[in-house]
Formats: sequence, structure tokens, C-alpha cells
Amino acid sequence: MYALMIFLIGSITAIMLAAMAIEPAPTWVGLLMFPALTAIYLFALFSFFSMRFEISDSAVTATMWPFRTRVPFEDIESVELVEKLPWWIGWGQRLWYRRGLVKAYVSRRGSAVLIKRKGARFKNLVLTVHEPGMFKEKLEQAMMGKA
Repeated sequence: MYALMIFLIGSITAIMLAAMAIEPAPTWVGLLMFPALTAIYLFALFSFFSMRFEISDSAVTATMWPFRTRVPFEDIESVELVEKLPWWIGWGQRLWYRRGLVKAYVSRRGSAVLIKRKGARFKNLVLTVHEPGMFKEKLEQAMMGKA
């Protein structure tokens, strides 16, 4: 993971330096642009790699710093598996509309867990956990234990 982060930081640095070489700008612009873009880039990178999903004794929590979504078991209508997410949704925290508002925490391609909620603004919550089948099972067991 650290090798990937170093590669990405090096890539963004090379792109910024190449852009400055193609279109010369005053020195102060480069001095301000480099730390600002690096900070934004590191923030996005840290947020993405800190994404986690937890099942507690009363709720499911999805976290991608600084965002957090907590769904109490009472608000869960059903839990389903999604075979494949569309390619166009990208990675990170995503919002879209498909039969109601959908909030998704996307960290990978492939199958995911879909949590349908009762009476919430975002009716559907999609979580791309490492093992969706096992996560769904554990979530259903935790919900049964609570009932």
C-alpha cells in the first residue's frame, strides 16, 4: 500500500512539474500550487484508504473519513447482494438516483452488499466489502440477535 501511495504522490508531482514547464507561470504560483495540490491529493488518498465497514450490536456503520453513515437495525428493510456495480460510478463515496437515492461506499469492483432502508433520505446503501456474502450473513445474524 505504501508503494502505491509513493507512486501516486510521485506521479502527481511529475504531472504538476510538467504542466509548469509547458506553461511557465510566476514562481509564486508554483510555490502555492504545489503544497495546495499535494495536500488535496493526500487528503483524498487518506480518505479512500481509511474506508471501513463495521457491524455493531445495534447498527451498521460505513466510514470514509470525514464521512460516516450509521444505519440502525430498526431502519433496515432488507439486505441483498449486488453482483456487479456499474463501471460509471467510480470509487469513493458516491451518490446517484436509481429507484430512490443511493449512497455508495465504493472501494472495489465486483459484488457488493445493498442495504435497503425504511424511511430514510437515501433509501439504498451500497457497501463494497471484501467478502459480501460473509458480511451479509453476519449482518443478518446480528439483526436476528437484536430482534
